[in-house]
Amino acid sequence: MLTQNQTFKKMKVKRQKSGKPVKNHFVQEYIKYRRRVNAQTPENATPIASFRIDCQPLVTFFLNETKKSVCVGTLPGCNEGRIFVGEDYMIDKIHCQFVLVKTNPGVQGCNYTTFVRDISFNSSTFVNNKRVGYGQSMELHGQDMIRIGEHPDKSIKIRYSNSEFNYIREKMSLKYQMPDPLRNYTVRSEESLGKGAHGIVMNGFQNFSNGEVACKYIFRESMSQELYDRISEEANIISKLKHENIVVFYDSWKGPERTIIILEHMTGGSLQSFINQDQIKFDDWTDLARQICGAIQYMHENGYMHRDIKASNVMFSDRTYKVVKLIDFGLTKSFTKAEKLGDPIEYTATGTIAYMSCEIAQGLLDGKRQCHYTCAVDMWSFGILNYHALTGHLPFTGEDNQVLGSIVSDEINYSPLLELNLQCAVDFISGLCQKDPESRLTASQAMEHAFFSEVKQ
Repeated sequence: MLTQNQTFKKMKVKRQKSGKPVKNHFVQEYIKYRRRVNAQTPENATPIASFRIDCQPLVTFFLNETKKSVCVGTLPGCNEGRIFVGEDYMIDKIHCQFVLVKTNPGVQGCNYTTFVRDISFNSSTFVNNKRVGYGQSMELHGQDMIRIGEHPDKSIKIRYSNSEFNYIREKMSLKYQMPDPLRNYTVRSEESLGKGAHGIVMNGFQNFSNGEVACKYIFRESMSQELYDRISEEANIISKLKHENIVVFYDSWKGPERTIIILEHMTGGSLQSFINQDQIKFDDWTDLARQICGAIQYMHENGYMHRDIKASNVMFSDRTYKVVKLIDFGLTKSFTKAEKLGDPIEYTATGTIAYMSCEIAQGLLDGKRQCHYTCAVDMWSFGILNYHALTGHLPFTGEDNQVLGSIVSDEINYSPLLELNLQCAVDFISGLCQKDPESRLTASQAMEHAFFSEVKQ
């Protein structure tokens, strides 16, 4: 009898490519669960891998820490290591073997991986209709269908399920279940559109129209009550913003442990991914930049500053890549009438460091959590965004403190733009990225800049 390690070493494992990969957020939930179970529960207390054989009578069996291997076939007799399915099927006496191997962390982030090994004479063991091959093994994933036997009418189907994964799937189904006020919307199980620092965006649909929506979840579990309340204010802010280049708001709900915001589902991907693929031409960018600037102008005129303008917070509406919209208003702040006139007000030092204005960067270097600034911080970030889109890289890079120091002390290197003969872009970005906030172009002034002249004509 081979030991567990010897069995694993003898296997020539084929990675199954047909199975759908588990989403990253699902894996993280699973890892948390496994750590908790490992700390609190004996490893052999519950089944790990469960199987259901569609034969007469119906047969079910499982593998766990104390029962790691089972063979299936028509050999009479039954014991802990062998399952007898009757003699009415055209399969071998010992047709295949199911083996549970403990790994750390495992192929999909698990503590255990299950394999099926074909030991039939005619190599007639299949996983999702893919032949395993005599003497070889294939890794199993949740809800895989195993068929043993070549003849369709004389073969046996075995349904595999990972009990732990099913537990997490049920738990996550409850986690993303819609409350009664949002009963008109449904989340598509495990389909994540993106994940940020404070929440996750799931793919969903509107029940009465079946139209796709984006469901943004903000969970209280990972933050203080004060931060949760502030981040959840995004729903209230975005519901007031109505602009063609700002993501459309549909509905929202706030509970003690989670906030859900229903938004327009955009299929074109983020501007960040577009930049990474080096697909932006200057003529295309001026039109896209004008749309972004128009959205910023609208926000400033209505008393809001975004405070996190960056490539990943700009999305293409669809795959024509002609329309972009601002998203993620979790850091958006309303400002007062006095600040509208140019008086700096003390706000929290926040934003993404690479796009951060010099006045906020200086505050962080001085160890301040609060610093004085105006909505001019958005214009600096917009200037950095233009540089990033046209050159493919950010002007200031390195460790956080190094970047903050460069923002405050160094000048932007415009040589990559000059090499492309983009003097108009240099003039535009330098006007947006003035060290003195009062000298920066406002959104209204930026909209009138010659940088956009080709678009206007």
